[in-house]
Amino acid sequence: MAGETSEQTFGQLVDIRQLLTPQGIKVAARRYISNPFSTEVSRNGEDFVGKQATLHDLEESIASNGIVVLEGGHSTGKTALLKIAVARLVEKGAATVSHYVSLESISMVEPIDFEREIVDGIVRRKRKINFARKKAVIALDEIESLGTHQRVDEFVAGISVLRNQGHQILIGIIGDIHAKGDIDGELNAHAKQQLISLVHDSVVVNPLFTDDETRQAVSGNPQMFTDKIINYLVKEAGGHPRLAKVLAAQLFQILEGIRKGFIQIPFHYVIDRLKDDMAEKHLSAFFPIVVDNVIAAGYNPLTWQYTGKPENRPDERVYRNMLPGESSTIFKEWLMAYLEKRSQSSS
Repeated sequence: MAGETSEQTFGQLVDIRQLLTPQGIKVAARRYISNPFSTEVSRNGEDFVGKQATLHDLEESIASNGIVVLEGGHSTGKTALLKIAVARLVEKGAATVSHYVSLESISMVEPIDFEREIVDGIVRRKRKINFARKKAVIALDEIESLGTHQRVDEFVAGISVLRNQGHQILIGIIGDIHAKGDIDGELNAHAKQQLISLVHDSVVVNPLFTDDETRQAVSGNPQMFTDKIINYLVKEAGGHPRLAKVLAAQLFQILEGIRKGFIQIPFHYVIDRLKDDMAEKHLSAFFPIVVDNVIAAGYNPLTWQYTGKPENRPDERVYRNMLPGESSTIFKEWLMAYLEKRSQSSS
């Protein structure tokens, strides 16, 4: 409304029709409903949204180098990107078979032949496939679970064999592969050096969502929220894929609970509920490990000042892309409280 201040908007009375679209109201009114904004990562990549530029970079890099590393943070869309990338490479004829592997699922019995484990996994999944005559594109995720130097060396030896056989390899990692020294929550320095020897400069950084990509993630299909609410969610998501999904899911749950009768409620009631629910149920459950990772890399997650050794400074872009941007007041308030609590516990 022209001339309306943010304070007036925040304090005004609204009814559900100003927050949900007609289609959104219909969905929320159903007696038995699963939330249309899933917060779980699909195993087949069906929840992929946005990041078209990153997907293009992955495809270009794998075409040129045959092996590529995707750097990013926890739950920022690496898994979905890897799954979609390998599927698209098969669709385009760059490979005849695709396979996604979480290394957490591979046996940890010492020693292990990673090349054999991966090939056997593809054969079991595809059945009756003559793998020796196929060109595969393989996505390897959760490699932080490798742990020991011996395990890393076995892994590198295995993917070297696969690459030499003409197969294409995509590897997802947390953090900056070129960072020197060990950083908590990431591959150790030995593992990073081993991977660098294979991939050289074939690295793609997984960025935050653009505003348009966030809008796509929080709108629903068909559109559930009104434009006013979508704009608010875009701002509060700060480009973070997981936060965008969780915000939309939590807000829909709140509105589903107050939909009856089209009663008028203060807009700030909805926002306060959302902030409280996010802090209690989601932010504190997920982001501490990510914030600790950023701090371990030497960055202050509020100011982005680097406090480590200059010669060890990792790529700031990688760590900024782990956390929501500055537009998210919900996250910033939680972050300040978490850092204060963290400081008190360490003193």
